[in-house]
Amino acid sequence: MAEVTLSGISKSFGADVALDDVSMTVPDGAFVVLLGPTGAGKTTTLRMVSGLDKPDAGTVTIGGRDVAALTPAQRDVAMVFQQYSLYPHLTVRQNLEFPLKSPILRTPQAEIDSKVNAVAEVLQISHKLDNKATALSGGEMQRVSIGRALVREPSVYLMDEPLSSLDAKLRSDLRIELKSIQADSGATMLYVTHDQTEAMTLGDRIVVINNGIVEQVGTPKDIYSKPNTKFVAEFIGSPQMNIFNCKINNGIAKIDNHSFNLNKSFNVEDASIGIRPDDMQISDSGSITCKANLVEYLGSDMIIYSSIGNQEFSCKLSSKIDVKAGDEFKFDIDPSLIHVFDNSSGKRLD
Repeated sequence: MAEVTLSGISKSFGADVALDDVSMTVPDGAFVVLLGPTGAGKTTTLRMVSGLDKPDAGTVTIGGRDVAALTPAQRDVAMVFQQYSLYPHLTVRQNLEFPLKSPILRTPQAEIDSKVNAVAEVLQISHKLDNKATALSGGEMQRVSIGRALVREPSVYLMDEPLSSLDAKLRSDLRIELKSIQADSGATMLYVTHDQTEAMTLGDRIVVINNGIVEQVGTPKDIYSKPNTKFVAEFIGSPQMNIFNCKINNGIAKIDNHSFNLNKSFNVEDASIGIRPDDMQISDSGSITCKANLVEYLGSDMIIYSSIGNQEFSCKLSSKIDVKAGDEFKFDIDPSLIHVFDNSSGKRLD
């Protein structure tokens, strides 16, 4: 396995800037997830590492070696795509064998058989080895695609939204399998997704990217509990963080007729405060009274939608609490759970 480092990577396609001075590190043996919305630059970043595209500026190193002059085949990486990319006329066994029969690798047949059987066992497709790829379900085909990467035992695995075309149950099952495989093998993985659930459950470290710029790098807990920018705060979490535009004077944020003491000596003319829906503390003794405009029941939890002035917000709480649409409810907010952002820069202030 190997560490991957991107330093000052920029890439444009005509007038469109795909990556703007992107720097990041995938430590040896880590599972790093590149997370962002569609068009953020995630796949372009992966293509820079794989060698399928070349950067306009910056360097990519794998295992401490600058790979600018190396072809994709020479970089010792394996890529898994969103689509299955299998050879339909070949059996599962033949699809798994294919990368090992490369003239570059020159793998002995006995070793090929051993690796194919071992990977098939791990991915639970041993009973499908003699089936044609076209006879498989979607989940089985993606297992084979992942298996083709695993048999090579490359320095780095690159995965471009490999689970996005599967149904929810299969995605959940394969997430567990992928995490287990990576943990057992100590593989270095760079995984691209727009799905925050995948990112939070799979990654040792998450790199949040937007409009070709890295917004934040950190553990899933860091990204969720202390977002560095307003974008990260709103992008991570479901329901998304409540954001209230406000003016802050001497640490007091004024929203409509309500004041929130931030316990910090801030003075910001154009600010936002952010509060997670599950950090809204509803109680009969709450100091803020609002009306429930809509209530969504989600089994053990429910979400209340309300507003302060013309700014809408949501609360996530136990469905055992008796609040219905049209009811008034009271709540408080712990100042330590409030996130503060400068609207002009979008950056965190506290």
